[in-house]
Amino acid sequence: MSTSLLDLSDEVLQLISQYVNQDDSIPIPSFAPHWKLTTNIQIATATSRDIRAFRATCRRLRNACTLKGLHVVLVRTNGTISAGRWDDSLAGDMRKATSRICIDVPTSSLESGLQTWSDCASCLEVFSNIEEMIIKKGPRCHHIPNDQTHTPVTQGFSRYMQPWSTQSSFDQLTSLSVEVDCPDCSFGFPTFFLPSFPKLKHLKFYLSPSSNTTSWDPSKDFRLLFEGPESSEEQGCLELETLYLRYPWSSRGNIWKNWGKIIKESFSLFQHLRDFQITAFNDKRELAFGTYLICSRDETGKPNLDAKSVEKGRGKEWKFEVMNLEDGDWRNSWSLEQMMTYLSPPQTLKLFDPVIVIQPGESRPHHLTSPKGTSHQKSVYHDTHSYEETRYDSLLKKYESLLKRQMTAAAEELIDLVPSFEEGAFWERGTEISYDDWYRWTWAKVVDDNGEVKVQVVDKPFVLSKKSIKAE
Repeated sequence: MSTSLLDLSDEVLQLISQYVNQDDSIPIPSFAPHWKLTTNIQIATATSRDIRAFRATCRRLRNACTLKGLHVVLVRTNGTISAGRWDDSLAGDMRKATSRICIDVPTSSLESGLQTWSDCASCLEVFSNIEEMIIKKGPRCHHIPNDQTHTPVTQGFSRYMQPWSTQSSFDQLTSLSVEVDCPDCSFGFPTFFLPSFPKLKHLKFYLSPSSNTTSWDPSKDFRLLFEGPESSEEQGCLELETLYLRYPWSSRGNIWKNWGKIIKESFSLFQHLRDFQITAFNDKRELAFGTYLICSRDETGKPNLDAKSVEKGRGKEWKFEVMNLEDGDWRNSWSLEQMMTYLSPPQTLKLFDPVIVIQPGESRPHHLTSPKGTSHQKSVYHDTHSYEETRYDSLLKKYESLLKRQMTAAAEELIDLVPSFEEGAFWERGTEISYDDWYRWTWAKVVDDNGEVKVQVVDKPFVLSKKSIKAE
């Protein structure tokens, strides 16, 4: 007699169920940094379809395989908030098995928006084992000035969700992403939620100034968000491992000059960070300022060696300058060593991406495009096309070879300064033809067979184009 599925032991059946459950292949956190500009949320009810079908085969499989890793998406159905088509079938065991929730409940009117928060609070109370929450869209908000702080308060949220957030505790939740468009809500949500998430490890949100204030201290508000007004050393702070920040864009000096201070504040608050990425976009959703890095050759006529370079067996071919992150002043530029000394990153940090914009001293070559003119002009273009393509390829290869040598040298110096670094990125601005495009070059630390640490830069960068931004 041939062996059937039910002849297998419970342990083997449980192992099979782990491969059937698609949630096991989704990491925590499942969300991406802000620069990816993606709206593709991996939380979906269909993720658990296979494991539910597998358990529904027979009683033996149902008893042997634990139900877990379910996803719930809160949506608006017939005027009320529910878990969609699951709402009537969410038995107690399914609620306990839910590990991820996505809130996607936009509304068009303020009145319905206020009631929506009450519905959200009622829905969330029944899920006690949530590991990740993504707030994709929230009801229409209404911000009113606070009499004491003169900062806007989300009226509906504070009325219905604040009592829930202070009375509820999600001990299993480790990942939170706030992706709503409203700047005040994006900052307000973490304010209310964080006290209920004591084990939070991964956080993504938009640090935004109040629209009703003329001056704003990002460092003060940022620290207040995590420590609270009556914090103490004994109380401590969250042990975040992942922090994705979207920083506000503004021409006001008190905002853009605090770019470096926010990075330093993040490292001061969270000594267990492993992945830190900060991005700024302007009001047109174009990538704005970052940490600019100027590269130039060492013109001293001899190798520029410091103690660490001698120890690593390499000289310094390039000289690097970064803007003063303490006040954003280029007149008093820093070296990479001064920058990292000021920021003082934790020794646990592995991925560091503060949008380091590399300026290699040369321009990326332009690609010849077909003219939109007369047939004679097009004929001339085709006659020279082969030659121009060959010339362009040669110039591009030479330029990117130079750029990669500079990035490799800069990454090696960063690793020398912070040995825990394992990967990072450099950003390159587009050419005059596509100035709004960005090229993101990633690098990784590799160790060869002899134990020597080297840096490997990708051959092709990720292109963040203005067209893709508009598509989002």
